[in-house]
Amino acid sequence: MADERRISSELFSLVKPTCVELSQVSSLPPADLNEKSPLLIQHLQTLCNQLDQHKNRYDKHEYVLSSKIADYIFFPLTNMLKQPTLDPDATKHVLHIIAFLLENSWMHQINEALLDQLSPIIVFLCRGTSSEPDKASVSTLSLQFKQEVVLCLNSLVHCFPRTYYTGDTQRRLSILGDITTILLDILGNIPQPLDQEKNELADNVITCLTWLYSVRVTSEQTSFVFPGVISKMVNFVVTSKNLHANTLQTVFQLLQTFIIKVFSDSSLDASVLDSSPNIADLSSLKALYDEKPDNTDSANSEQLVSIKISTPESSHRTKSWLSATSRQLKIALITLFRHILIKRGGIRDKIVSHEKLQDALFLFIKEINAQCSQSLFANIIITSIDFTSLLIHCISKNHDTNEILLRKGTELFIVGSASYLTLLHKVLTQKTDDLISSQLDRILLSADDDKIGLTLVSIQLHLQLLDRLSARIGITSSGSEPRLRAVQKLYQGILSKERSLEFSTDGKRRTASGINGPADTIGDVSEESQNTLDSVVLPSHINARSVKKFSAPNTAPLQNRETNLALLLRTSVSMNKMEDAAEIRSFSSSFTTSVYDAFQNFVNFIGASSEDITSLIDNLSLEDDGSIKSKGVFLWLSNHLLMSSRAKREAADISDFITFSDDLENNSEEEEAGYLILDYARTIFDEALDARKQWLTPDIKGHQGSDEMSYAIALQSLGSLSKVLSKRDFESDVLMDNLYLLLEAMTQGPNSIVHHSAKKALFSITKEYYEGSLQKLIEANSDYLIDSLSLKLSVMSDLTPSLPGIMLLVLKISGADLVKSNQLTDILSEVFLAIDSFHGYSVLVENFFLVFQEVIALIKKMYSKELLDHNKLKSSTEVSPFKPWGMRSRNQFVEIIDEKNRQADPFSDYDPEKEYFKRKPGVPFGDQDSDDDSDDDQSNTPTKDEDKPWPSPIPKETYNLVLQIFKYGLQLLTHPSIKLRLTIFETLKDAYIMVASNYDQLMPVMAEFWPIIMAKLSGTSTISDWEHRDAEFRQLMEPAIEFANVVFEEDSKHGSFMSRRFLDTWEFLSKKGPFFQTKADTGKSKAVISTSVAPSVRLAYVKLFVTALNNYERQIPHQTAIEIARVF
Repeated sequence: MADERRISSELFSLVKPTCVELSQVSSLPPADLNEKSPLLIQHLQTLCNQLDQHKNRYDKHEYVLSSKIADYIFFPLTNMLKQPTLDPDATKHVLHIIAFLLENSWMHQINEALLDQLSPIIVFLCRGTSSEPDKASVSTLSLQFKQEVVLCLNSLVHCFPRTYYTGDTQRRLSILGDITTILLDILGNIPQPLDQEKNELADNVITCLTWLYSVRVTSEQTSFVFPGVISKMVNFVVTSKNLHANTLQTVFQLLQTFIIKVFSDSSLDASVLDSSPNIADLSSLKALYDEKPDNTDSANSEQLVSIKISTPESSHRTKSWLSATSRQLKIALITLFRHILIKRGGIRDKIVSHEKLQDALFLFIKEINAQCSQSLFANIIITSIDFTSLLIHCISKNHDTNEILLRKGTELFIVGSASYLTLLHKVLTQKTDDLISSQLDRILLSADDDKIGLTLVSIQLHLQLLDRLSARIGITSSGSEPRLRAVQKLYQGILSKERSLEFSTDGKRRTASGINGPADTIGDVSEESQNTLDSVVLPSHINARSVKKFSAPNTAPLQNRETNLALLLRTSVSMNKMEDAAEIRSFSSSFTTSVYDAFQNFVNFIGASSEDITSLIDNLSLEDDGSIKSKGVFLWLSNHLLMSSRAKREAADISDFITFSDDLENNSEEEEAGYLILDYARTIFDEALDARKQWLTPDIKGHQGSDEMSYAIALQSLGSLSKVLSKRDFESDVLMDNLYLLLEAMTQGPNSIVHHSAKKALFSITKEYYEGSLQKLIEANSDYLIDSLSLKLSVMSDLTPSLPGIMLLVLKISGADLVKSNQLTDILSEVFLAIDSFHGYSVLVENFFLVFQEVIALIKKMYSKELLDHNKLKSSTEVSPFKPWGMRSRNQFVEIIDEKNRQADPFSDYDPEKEYFKRKPGVPFGDQDSDDDSDDDQSNTPTKDEDKPWPSPIPKETYNLVLQIFKYGLQLLTHPSIKLRLTIFETLKDAYIMVASNYDQLMPVMAEFWPIIMAKLSGTSTISDWEHRDAEFRQLMEPAIEFANVVFEEDSKHGSFMSRRFLDTWEFLSKKGPFFQTKADTGKSKAVISTSVAPSVRLAYVKLFVTALNNYERQIPHQTAIEIARVF
């Protein structure tokens, strides 16, 4: 009380001068007051500012004024209210002052007589005090004026006691109607689009209405304004642009308040009775996505259910009123939910991103079901299940969130007595049957992604709700039968869409109705009146339906087998990044990404909620018509059903008990279903044998069809089986026959769906059984994998271009371990035999040389340190004694002339006791050197090679393997395929440093094939055909020169034995080389490189000559060196 006096006294001292001046001005006659209107507005504004500033000094809960100070401040306003007209700006300030007094003084000392006097005054002021009552409308006034109106009405409403509208209150109800009309007019006339200020105004209007009708007005009274308020709210949401999420949340709070107020079961004493075997309004979901819903179905559904209400005779809320009003409410809610959840962009995006708004929608549906389940059963409750389905469809992001939202949506409807839940169960059973039997197959042919997704989510919600209701009321669930029918319908829908694409010859997506459209069209195609194209609104003079879309021709080059293997050679094979890889989306040519995700979520739900997954998959197999496409669709469905069932069981097992083994106990039913899936996968592998050869053959166009998709799904099935079968069973029944197929699929291009499917399957297998290591997988199954490779190499029909790719893949995975084993030697022996027999097939041989490159790279990596350490490279030539012409350095010369190294006595090293030669008994001394027994002596005497240690750091067997590859490469340099020879030169360059580690064995090989190399680096086919020029041989010049450069660089470490070969090469190039020409220079002729030679080849020649001059400086005659230098 003391605070009230103190605050009131402070305020009195502050506003007294202003109130005195305001009283003087407001008491003037009307004519004089009009002239003083600006002064009046100034005083009013000053008073408003003083009031607000004073209030801001205190906490709002502590700020209470006495009624005396309120009467004092209000007194000057009474003079203005006597005036016939009042300026809108002045009226605005008057409303602000009244709102201040109501909120801070009169609210704390409620006086109904004062409220009865103030209410009509405030209503009059809110209408703008126009001199013409017919034209009085708040909609024509400024936004600031509307804000003051709402502020004042909100303060007035908060002053009404709870019993204000009880009893004989005709006059008060009239004012209530005026207040409601003013607020609705303001809401309907807020300028668009809405900004922050306008959204706050709308939010205040709706909050005021909610407060007014929540507890102060009876249900009967509220029912009179109910249709108008609901209509205004829905129209406001539909017509508003840039509606804020908080404002939309407030709208649903108002709708919830009004619906519960008018239709609550307690106020109507309502109960619903089962009067017919067919109750449900089966068209409620269809009404959501149809442009013009048919309302006759709602009327028919009402005739199938009996709702009993008990209201006083004087009440106008009769049974007919309930039927008509609830039907209109259903239409309004359908319109509202269609606008906020189906129309893309705008409000839908806000709902997806605002969790509080999502919770508000769930709460709205929950409260309606909890308090109006009996009265609104026929029209709203069943339809609200579809509202929930639509909400889940919009905000669901993946399977996990979809499952959480389904549980949340289900709990909204598990309320009420057992009899009510039994009736609801019966209705939902019929509605679910209609959704699956009558609507699902038709919806799957639609081009609207939202229709497909909404229908599938709705079926999921209905099935889960049926299961919960069955458990709640204690009856046996019959969910397996509708689940099977739903999956069968999905099976048929996917298969029919896949087959419809076969008849499309223009590459466009063909819908079930025969209309071509883009594959990723999203939106409601029925909204033709919007004249949109790709979500862009076109001007009125352009008809969107007449615009044709053209697809750009696919100019991307095909990736053939050689390109794939070359790419595989340069990349590493690892499973580390596979877990983060993009999801493999099957049927991408038939369905969009959103539809595929909807299918996947639906099938995962069916699998996770099915009690007998084996029976479900077994019955689903009966839909198979024998084609590869049909089997592929069956496998896709079965994989997801089995994996989701397995994941659900694992989650339950982990939460129920602790397991002490690495793997959970395998379920026999899941194993049975797994073997059924394996049988179908094997059938696809067998039937797709010929087609697979086409996919694995270069330059085959148009192979991205449904058969390849089915093959890819079959590969994915192998990965799924790893989670179902034990390791022993999986290795014996699955891997033994199909590991080769998985590796073969990995050799396809990285963008191929077969490649991705195989990689995903291998990732699942390695993660389940081999600690995520491909190397361990290959090691554990190497025996029958090597046997498969050997068998394929020995059978001519199996020598496909993919075979080298598999070998390359195995090498990339196993690495050095396979090189060290004898298995690699055995396989490469088969490869050499295949090359001998089929060297005319350039593609096959080229791919084998890509394998050789990997073998050489692995060996070089194993012995790189030894090969680069020159101290461990044993020279193949003996060190010659120092002679003047053999010296290479000054130190050698100093050493030979050193006195301590001079031998004074030539026989000083003679040992008289040593037998230097063996005399043959009975043979004259002159005949001791005869060759009669030379063979015997040679056989008894160890050979020089046997005494000589192995010079190479590479083991002999491994060296011989590399040397054999090297020889095969040199032999095939005469092959007609340019591409093969380019690959061979790459292999030769990589292998040379290793074969040069044993120079004795290498030199005879180089001497034999040097003429061929010399011909290639000169640009001719042979050295005898030196006058012939062919453009194809120019492609081989640069790699041949680079290889020769490697040879000469390495030769400098081994005594320069190739110097003679270089001189022969120079002589051939300078005199007979087709790309060298003689040019006169200062009276002398010189050989120069022709200008027709490419710059890169010219540069390669220069490097070659510089290397040779540096290495063979003393072996090249001076005149020849000058001639070589002139080439530059």
